[in-house]
Amino acid sequence: MTFISIPLVGKIVDKLNIKVTLPIVFILRALNFYIVYKIKDPELRPALYFTAVPMLHFTFFAVVLTLTSYLQKQYPKDIRAICMMVEGLVAVGALVVYDHLRLLMVQLGFNMPFVGITVMDLFVAVASILLFVNGYMGPPKIKLTYKLKEPLKSAPNY
Repeated sequence: MTFISIPLVGKIVDKLNIKVTLPIVFILRALNFYIVYKIKDPELRPALYFTAVPMLHFTFFAVVLTLTSYLQKQYPKDIRAICMMVEGLVAVGALVVYDHLRLLMVQLGFNMPFVGITVMDLFVAVASILLFVNGYMGPPKIKLTYKLKEPLKSAPNY
């Protein structure tokens, strides 16, 4: 399912405005995690289980794809590589924080991490809407370009 749906999500993300897609993918992932949280016994509702659980993979990659697409479009071309490196380091740090939160949530109950992700995703969706509305997120205001102070002198012909 993911091999078919992720390219479709990629095309949608590239064509639609990020102000629409970013909150939607976080809300969809939050709903999906909440549905999985509500499944107490998969044998009682097998159709829901076999629909919701595979969708976890899809919604996870939809969020990753949307965020990566947005950030790639925001980076100035001159420093895109270093921005991608910093993005990777931040992602590793976020995974470490997430893993610690997951361990804390498991102590509350085996399915509580699903509630934690639901709350975090809804928070990010609302925060992104507020940031878009107030103009804090959007296209970059400054584009970096390097200009030479003096033209290059051609090398002598030997």
